[in-house]
Amino acid sequence: MKAFLCSCLLAVFATVAMGQAIPNVASYTLTAKEDYAKANEAVLQCANYLLSAPMNEQDADRMKANAFILKWMTGTPDFTFGLDATIAEASKKDEQVLLLYMTAMSKVALENPTKAKDNDFVRLQAWHLLLNYYSNPTNKMKKNKALNKLVDALNENRLEKALGMSLR
Repeated sequence: MKAFLCSCLLAVFATVAMGQAIPNVASYTLTAKEDYAKANEAVLQCANYLLSAPMNEQDADRMKANAFILKWMTGTPDFTFGLDATIAEASKKDEQVLLLYMTAMSKVALENPTKAKDNDFVRLQAWHLLLNYYSNPTNKMKKNKALNKLVDALNENRLEKALGMSLR
């Protein structure tokens, strides 16, 4: 009987967890400065979802999470995000690469607020997240020559150099 009850509870928790992939992003108004700080946790939840769920451009939660993160990134007064030539090249034929990179930058900044102003730190950690996601075949990302080169650099411990960063 205990095993049956545990199985039922596990099924309920799994169903609830799957049904709530992202927070209710529509409940957040991102207009005033203080709205952005209140949304930080929801942005992080969306980022975690996007960086853990397989690629599916038709997924409504994925579309909502991407839009919410982009809106937050462009308006938050607490963080500044910049793009560079490497991401421009890597995302030239696939906008999902750019969206995942921006998601990864948001995640890194929110999880490391004391280092969020260090652009090289945020950039390098975001690339690690993106390349690890890309390297996992279950995530179903389209093949990309630029990302393949960066994965090779990551695997050979020369990602910083490949990104044009000075080694520390």
